[in-house]
Parts: sequence; C-alpha cells; structure tokens
Amino acid sequence: MSDLRMIDLCSGIGGMHLAGSAAGFRTVFAADVDADARRVYEANLGLRPHGDLAGVDPRGVPGHDLAVAGMPCQPWSSAGDLGGLDDTRSHVLIHVLRILARKRPAAVLWENVAPLATADGRRPLRLLVECLRGLGYRVSWRVLRASQFGGAQMRERLFVVGSRAGKKFDFDGVRTTGPGRIGDFLNPAVDGGWLRPERYAPLPRPRVSRSGLAYSGHVHGRMRKPGGDPLVQWNHDSYYHVFSPSGIGPTITTKSNTRYLVDVGGRVRRITVDEVRSLMGFPAWFRFEGPGGVTHRQLGNSVYVPCVAAVMRAVAAQVFGVQQEPPAAPASTMARPALEGETT
Repeated sequence: MSDLRMIDLCSGIGGMHLAGSAAGFRTVFAADVDADARRVYEANLGLRPHGDLAGVDPRGVPGHDLAVAGMPCQPWSSAGDLGGLDDTRSHVLIHVLRILARKRPAAVLWENVAPLATADGRRPLRLLVECLRGLGYRVSWRVLRASQFGGAQMRERLFVVGSRAGKKFDFDGVRTTGPGRIGDFLNPAVDGGWLRPERYAPLPRPRVSRSGLAYSGHVHGRMRKPGGDPLVQWNHDSYYHVFSPSGIGPTITTKSNTRYLVDVGGRVRRITVDEVRSLMGFPAWFRFEGPGGVTHRQLGNSVYVPCVAAVMRAVAAQVFGVQQEPPAAPASTMARPALEGETT
C-alpha cells in the first residue's frame, strides 16, 4: 500500500475521504464549515475536520500529495439559488488557492455540479482553470456520471484535475464500469413506506430513456401541464414520479431523496435512508447522527464514492505511478479506513 497523503477541503461527511482510502490515499487533514457534517465525519473516520477554511492558516496544513476540494455547489446547482460567483459561498475558492499556493501539492482534484462547466459562458470554470494554471498546474476537466461507475442514479458532476509534473491528466484513463440498477441497491426486507394503491398509477411498462432512467408511473396530484398525457413523465412534477428498479433513477439531491419513489413488485414505496446511503456508494458500516432529514441533506450534498475513487485511482497511476486495482466487491462492503494512530 502506498503512503500517498491527501487533504479533504469542504469535506462534508467524508465521501472524498472514503474514495481516497479506496484509491490508496491517506487523509491527513479535513475542513468543513458545517458542524453537523464534521461530527459525522469524525465519528466514522476518526479525523476531526477543522471548521471554516477562512480561519485555516495554510502554514498549519500538513504536507500532502493531493488536495481535494468539493466547493459548495449551491451557487451553481438547480437545488440552490444559482447565485454563481456573486454567492459568497463560491468565495471558498480563495481559501483553497491560499493553501495550494503555500503547500504546492503535486496534484489537485476539484469536484462540483455539472452546471459549473457551462454557467455564465464558462466564466467560473475559466477562472478556476486559470487560477490553477497560475500556480503551475496543467489542468484538464470532464463531466462524469455516477451511472458510469455502477451507480443507479444520473448524478452528473464536474471533475477538474491539476498536475504539477509530467503530462496533463488524461480522463480517458479513468476506468468505467457501466450503470447499476435501482433494484441492486434496495433492501427486500423493508416493510414500511408503502403508498396506498389508490395514490398512484403505474405505466403498462416502464419507459426507459437513452440514459437508462426508468420511469414507471406517477403519484396522483396536480399536473405540471393540465390536460396533458398523464403517461408522459415530464407532465408531472419530479416528486410525483415513480421509478422502476430495472433501470437508473434521477440524481439524489438534498430535497428529492425523501420523496424518491420506487415500484417494487407492482407496489410503490419510498426508499429508506439506508438505501440512499447505498445509492451514494457509502459502506454499510457508515453511521449518521441527528434526524432523518439532516441525514438526507448530508447524503444529497455528498459524492458518489465509487466515481470519485475511480478518478483518484487514475490520478494515483498517472501522477504518482501507483497502480490500484478497483475492488471486486460492492462499495457497501468497503472496509473502514484505519484511523490515525492505528496500524494496518
């Protein structure tokens, strides 16, 4: 096992940490402004994240090989207010750049929602790329989907990789596996959350889009297009949609996953928090604190772990010459990373 070291900025509950561990990186520093997320991170991963990056002195950040940053997505996400660069949460870029300028890691990995790649005529993306180039990084970027890495959800995310040595990172070297199915992530023993039959209408057969999205029916309620064909998915608000376990579902967000409905054997139910955890690629041992609504928000804000792990394995191979084979077992069986002070 290599001893590549990484730092986890805007760390959330630890999805990047888990992905790094799966790819051979040891996390030595983390920071996040959300106190609830920091508690979950420490309880599961044994590392206490620092708070707001604005208060972090770059001189005190440990040396590292890879800096990972998942800047707040609300300025660019449809789930936020789309404030872009005018949203003060986007200013965390300044604090990340201060750390990069001081510590000069060999590589940096930046993750955010896909709209950042096209927002405002690509001005935010160009700003990020030029800032990294100004620090000596060769930069490449690509939008990847969770469904390319065994995921059963769309979840498009922008990944930006900067390397200080050698050739520019090649995203074609990231190993994909194809989509999973919602049914692969469901617990057949669940006996709650079922809707009454009169509340929904199934389609004669699921409608599967080219992306693999499998629309299976709808919950009765006000239609987005009154008088429209009720069998057409987009005539209903997203929270009225029912999805088939035979395909993939929509992106799990901070708001939608509490209303995520699946058709299981002709009956419809909500997915559970444990199933959301699985759909996000978190292992079965990962535990949460606080009410279910907080947990759903934390998972919706996180990353699809196997996707990030695949990118990090490619970074380890291309930038550091360390080969890491992807695991044969599903992410739900991922071992707990060794805590600081433990031996492996």
